[in-house]
Amino acid sequence: MKIRHGIYSIVALFVGILLAVVVGYTTSTPQRDMPKQQAATIQTTRTEAATSGTKKKNCGCCAERRERIEKMIQQARERRQAKQRSVSTNHP
Repeated sequence: MKIRHGIYSIVALFVGILLAVVVGYTTSTPQRDMPKQQAATIQTTRTEAATSGTKKKNCGCCAERRERIEKMIQQARERRQAKQRSVSTNHP
């Protein structure tokens, strides 16, 4: 009787481990496909954002903002060039 209970407990343990391995394998398998699904969702979101951003507004705030940014970029470029000129004149 004791031997029979020991064998049953070993078999039950083996079946439990086997079941855990099968469930673990099957639940982790779809995760490999998930990045493709997420990439498609991200691509769709980016496409929607790009198409919604192409609408033109009647106000001039976008043009003003663009001019202000271009002016700041130009000033930064001039400062960088002036700094490079001052560094190159200091070194013989």
